[in-house]
Formats: sequence, structure tokens, C-alpha cells
Amino acid sequence: MTRKLALSMLVLAAACGGGGDAKGPGPGTGTGTGTGPATVSDYCTQYWTGLASRWAACERGSSAYYAAIYAPALRCHDMVQAVAAGRATYDSGHAGACLSHVETASCYALEDLLAGTSPQTDCLAAVAGKGAATTACYSNESCASGLCWGAPGTCPSTCVTPLGQGGDCSSGLPCARGLSCDTFASSTCQPRKAQTATCFFDEDCQPGLRCDYSGGALGACQPRRTAGGACSVDADCATGYECGAGKTCVLREASGDACTQGTNACGPGLWCGSATSGTCVDGPTVAQGCSSVGGELRSCIGGWCSSGTCTAWLAESATCSTVPAGQCEPTAACVSSACKTLCSEP
Repeated sequence: MTRKLALSMLVLAAACGGGGDAKGPGPGTGTGTGTGPATVSDYCTQYWTGLASRWAACERGSSAYYAAIYAPALRCHDMVQAVAAGRATYDSGHAGACLSHVETASCYALEDLLAGTSPQTDCLAAVAGKGAATTACYSNESCASGLCWGAPGTCPSTCVTPLGQGGDCSSGLPCARGLSCDTFASSTCQPRKAQTATCFFDEDCQPGLRCDYSGGALGACQPRRTAGGACSVDADCATGYECGAGKTCVLREASGDACTQGTNACGPGLWCGSATSGTCVDGPTVAQGCSSVGGELRSCIGGWCSSGTCTAWLAESATCSTVPAGQCEPTAACVSSACKTLCSEP
């Protein structure tokens, strides 16, 4: 019933039509025939830079806002270190094909990448781990299965092979990408469901669909809603839309669009910059003011709002608090009053 928008591995150059257009290339099978960057570092940089740009367009948000969240400097350590330490190999052919996928994929396929649930073969094969099942690991990148079970919450963790179609997932073991734990099939791993199929959770449905309970006691996979569609939370709406005050989905205003201050109608990382004849502009950066203006909320770019001023995200081991949220770097969490990445490649 809630859709996961994890900021994990999981985002490019062209915008996705209409913000929620699920048409266009799907996950794909991958060919491995692309010509990719020579080094894994260059590949990772291009991957996250491209994904951030494309996702900003899909969500009708600030490019600078998403570039900060998905900055390669924050995202590439595990991938680069796993290859450097010999725990993984890099394939430039698959890397090039993955980057091509990122450039052309639909917004929903990109969302699948961000959630870490995409079965796109090239993106999974660009960096291939060597660790066999039961081998100790620090990140997904070092496991042959692509799954370091427990990381980053447990360190070190263990390489585990995800369950294939028909596997018993009642114990909580994860299904392979592209499958979900289907309660209606005795808790076995099954392909994610098409429109109108019975479901329990959003994760049961194919990308772009949600588990809709409006038709009765059982949910059914239905398209996420666009302008005028009924909603209770933003997750009910298509990418680029949000659940408005009237409990209907409304298209967000993108950068440069006209807006009315106080309506908070601009996309993520943007705000309506003037009380008269306003347009959506980037939010404040570090050392700039972040208090609301004319009823407009202002999200910091590259940091968090501390006593009315944007402050840079706190680095590893810095003292933090969970209120307000978002004080640590996007790849870390505030645990026992300290920012921690919990587990990463040594």
C-alpha cells in the first residue's frame, strides 16, 4: 500500500513525458554491447549524474537538489572499492548498455532502479561481485548474487542468493529482482503483477502501478493517478504529481513555471520565489536562509535547515539528532546520536 522510494542503488538527459508516462523502454534484458567508460569510477560518476538529472525531470524538481542527493562522491565508494580490492569485476560493455538504458528508460523504469528492484540485466552485470553464498560481505557489489543480506544495517553481512520464481518467501528472504512475495500464491516469489491483478502491496505490482483498494476489500493493481485522480498520499499519484489539498493528484510546477506563493505547488527542491508574478526557483543552499516565505516551504539544497539557515549535511561520526530529520549525508543515518553509514566496503 505504500511505495518504496529508497535512495539506494539505484538515477539522465531527456525528460519523461507528462511526468508519469510509463510508456517507452521497460527494464529490458540487456545486451552488454554498449561501449562504456574505461574505469568503474567514470562509469559510476556518469551513472549517478545521469540518473539524478533524469529523475529531477521525472519529478519536475530541482536539478541541483537531486544532483546533491545523488552526488557520485556520496554514492560511488562501495562500487569503486569492491573492484579495486578484487571483490568485484567491471565490464565496460554492460556499463555502456546500462548508461544507454538510463538515458532512454521511462520514469517508472528509473524509479525501479532507484528502489533497487530493477531486473535490468546490464545495470546488474556492469559490476559483478565474486563472493559466493555465505561469504562475508560489506555491500551488494561484492556478492556474485548481487545481494549482501543485512547490509548496511549489519556489518559485516552475508552474501545470499535471492529466491527465484516459486521460492518460499514466507521466512522473509528476498525474491530476485522482478519478482515479489505473492501472498495469494502461498507466499512464493512470483512475477510482479499486471493491471487489474489482485494484490496486497504496491510492490506486488509492475512499475507504474499501485495496489488500489478503492474497489473493495481486496486490492487490484491499477495505474497511479494523474490530474484529478483521487488520492490520500503522494504515493497514489504518478511521478511528477502530488496529492493536493483537495485530495486529488495535481501536476507539480517545474523550474521556471509560473506559481502562486503560498501554494507550495513547485516540485521537490523548488519554491515559489516571489509573492507577485512568481516562478519556481531552486531552494536555498548552505549558509542561506531556509525559513518559509509567504507560506512557501523552502528545502535546502545540499544540506538541512537548522534554526532558519541551511547547514551542510553532517559527515560520518558527527553528532546528530533525528529531529529535524535529514541532518546526515543522504547515504548515512543518525544512529545513537551519530551519523553512520553502518556498513561499507573496507
